[in-house]
Amino acid sequence: MKLNKWQEQKLNAAVDYADKGWKVLPVGLNKKPINYNGSIGATTNATEIVKWWMDKPFANVGVVSMTSFLDGDSAFGGQVS
Repeated sequence: MKLNKWQEQKLNAAVDYADKGWKVLPVGLNKKPINYNGSIGATTNATEIVKWWMDKPFANVGVVSMTSFLDGDSAFGGQVS
């Protein structure tokens, strides 16, 4: 399948993000993952990313970010967060 210019730009962006170490995945217009295992399947593997966009050229690019939360439980001597 041949990608149009817009689809190719999204694929290139996804690969560029992956090259920076950011895990990416294809998402639909509703911002929900459209790969088979959601955000768990996000990857930096360019070969996998190309396969996704060749299979789902309408996809937008999703980037998975990890956020840490520390929550001290005040009931057990921690601070309220």
